[in-house]
Amino acid sequence: MFPIMLSLPTGSLKDFSRYLIRCLSKGYTSNSVVTKFSLAKATNKGGMAYAKAVFRMERKLSEDEINLISKMSEEIKAISRKIGFEDINTRNTKSPDIPEITEQNSIITVGKTA
Repeated sequence: MFPIMLSLPTGSLKDFSRYLIRCLSKGYTSNSVVTKFSLAKATNKGGMAYAKAVFRMERKLSEDEINLISKMSEEIKAISRKIGFEDINTRNTKSPDIPEITEQNSIITVGKTA
């Protein structure tokens, strides 16, 4: 099972950073709390209305939940170390230990290629 990835608009990144700093100042890491996400109406300088993400700590995780999340986090880190990328400056050098990522018809494939 993988965690859900939330894509934030640029206008909400500052508030998310502030939220994380508040958590850290209280001794909590982002993976030790349940965060509630909601939307609030906002207006930009040009008068255009938009939805702004609001972040609030719902509760601390229990010890059992923290242990589960820690294991999941380590598994995701291990998987992410195996995913390679192609640097356009070193296009002709490939590592045999890193799987190659290819994209065909909007389908991304991760794995060794022939």
